[in-house]
Amino acid sequence: MNDPQGTATGNSTRSGALMVVIAVIALATGAVAGRFTSKLKLLHAPGFQRKLNGTETTEQVISVCRDYLQSYPDDLQARLELAELLQERDPDQALMELRRIPGDSAEYLSAVRLVASISLALNRDDDAVAPLKVLERHDAKDARVQQALAEIRYRQRDFEGALQHAVRCRELQPKNIEIVMLIAETNDNLGRLHEMIEPLEAALRLDPGLPPAHLNLAYAYEAAGRADDALPHVQQYLERYPNSVVALKTLASIERARLQYEDALKAIQAALKLAPKNLECAILATDLLLYLRRPAEAYDLLSRFLQDWPRERRLLTPLLRAAAMSGHADDASEIQRRLHQIESRE
Repeated sequence: MNDPQGTATGNSTRSGALMVVIAVIALATGAVAGRFTSKLKLLHAPGFQRKLNGTETTEQVISVCRDYLQSYPDDLQARLELAELLQERDPDQALMELRRIPGDSAEYLSAVRLVASISLALNRDDDAVAPLKVLERHDAKDARVQQALAEIRYRQRDFEGALQHAVRCRELQPKNIEIVMLIAETNDNLGRLHEMIEPLEAALRLDPGLPPAHLNLAYAYEAAGRADDALPHVQQYLERYPNSVVALKTLASIERARLQYEDALKAIQAALKLAPKNLECAILATDLLLYLRRPAEAYDLLSRFLQDWPRERRLLTPLLRAAAMSGHADDASEIQRRLHQIESRE
């Protein structure tokens, strides 16, 4: 479920910053383009520093670096610094410079780290994997590398791979709240809802007010049959985001599990008011209305979805019950015919 207010829970591709590599630039050497005019280390050529007085623009420094490398092409430190200067202005050119740094050089690992950082910033996950793997072989305890690999694998929907790297990262950085949340999301996508609970509880110990952790934990508790534990978490989320359709639907499911059917119906009706075309909410509302012996309302609600979902079994099955219970015999026969057609084709 994707939360329209920016948090996600349940079978979701993570939204927002949690699925973006945290502090991509931290993977690089720590340098940011535009900060090198007074920090260049190019001391190899006689008189080079006389060309710079510390007041040049970054573009002017880049030009001087390029001129310098024409005369000293084997100065790998200079080439690395040029790539650092170019990483935001011309990332593809920066990558070209970095690929000219050989694997047996002292500058190689710094170059590999910068290649990974630039590739991630450009959303080129496939290009980032190889340099990240080099960095992992060099230092398997680099938590930043483990996190980057975990997030890439998650975006690639390789959830087992994502979980392996995320668990390693958490071992190295147990207070890393982003990676704890990623572990929970990955378990969700693997269908291991019970295994979401521990990392989400840990996330709330790290940040008791974290809204997505409350919403996801409510979802996980409810799925685990712990509706009473789930209720305060979804309520806390709704205090902050009262118009969250996902949270209102979660509240309805929790209240239904607590046998509070009227409260459940109130919550799902609020969700439908915000998202009148949400089929999942309509199906849940229909189930509640039928349980409360209000089949005419259930039929009126769900029949509005029939034109857009004419062969959706999840819709047709409760609609058949509503039609039969509310006296719509002809409609019930037509719905039954459609269900038979679907079954015959399966």
